[in-house]
Amino acid sequence: MSVTLIFASIIIVYLLHDFVKKLLVWSKLPPGPWGVPFLGSIPFLLGGPLHKILDSMRKKYGDIYTLGLFHKQVVMLSNWELVRDFFGRMEISGRPDAEEVRKHKRDLPSSSGAKDYIDAYLTEMEQQKSRGEINPNFSELQLRVNISDLFIAGSETTSNTIRWCVLFLLCHPEIQGKLQAEVDDVVGRDRLPSLNDRDRMPYTEAFLMEVQRLARLIPLGVTHAATEDVEIDGYQFPKGTVFMASIWSCHSDPKYWPDPEKFDPGRFLNSDGTLKTKIPSFLPFALGKRQCLGESLARMELFLFVTIFMQKLTFRTTTGRPHPKAESVDSFALNPPKPFQFLIEERME
Repeated sequence: MSVTLIFASIIIVYLLHDFVKKLLVWSKLPPGPWGVPFLGSIPFLLGGPLHKILDSMRKKYGDIYTLGLFHKQVVMLSNWELVRDFFGRMEISGRPDAEEVRKHKRDLPSSSGAKDYIDAYLTEMEQQKSRGEINPNFSELQLRVNISDLFIAGSETTSNTIRWCVLFLLCHPEIQGKLQAEVDDVVGRDRLPSLNDRDRMPYTEAFLMEVQRLARLIPLGVTHAATEDVEIDGYQFPKGTVFMASIWSCHSDPKYWPDPEKFDPGRFLNSDGTLKTKIPSFLPFALGKRQCLGESLARMELFLFVTIFMQKLTFRTTTGRPHPKAESVDSFALNPPKPFQFLIEERME
């Protein structure tokens, strides 16, 4: 028997063994599209905005389905109840990457003190450990979550949400008028708005919530990973399985959002004009153990930005140019609006 034939036989046996092994794993996962060798489902995710392709897959395979991305299994959650149930589990709260934290842990013993937030956090962890204290909410996992929320997502999401606010105001000048009227009625023109005004400004809060819903700024949320083998609803997920939430699908679900592409702050108001408090399928800051740490800060920042803008300024479309449309750049990681031009007028006393 020739060396070439022996080599070919070994390759075939290896591929068959790998295929059977993967088939056994996939048989216990939620159904999804068949993949191709090595690439998995990647060829089926090309040809358009990823979050929109995934939303079309949801219509075919259901609210939970599995994709193969190279050697990884990725489970998509496209229903807010699934996101709540899965991401509320500690064993589904891992992160695929923790290189920056590992680097700081390696360098910390030789450093002369905490140089940054990560060093200070790790130092406090060690001090608690030396005192025999056990604090499950003060852990390396939580540190990685904090880094992502505060330093990676925070500034970009807030600035782009404000851009969406301005764009929706240009597209809906009647809503801008209602916001200005509420600011004038509650705050007046003699002082700046403050956070103490929030409870008396439900329409402004509803406007911000509708911006967050329809902008769908982070269409696929934050990636989670299984930290151990886990069985949920009859499915068996091996350690390392990646989970992603389709915020795009949750915020476009007609079951919860009639005419979902229509911009309507009234969705978030009760019949008496008060702000709704329990809103299903609204996940601008995700859910569960990895919920955005900066949610409260972001809400405060957005409220102050918009109310001060509405007290002092009016946004108008530019003369002789096409009216801007509420269109996004369709990026799967961050979904900012397409560039647009506008005029700013100072409101007169």
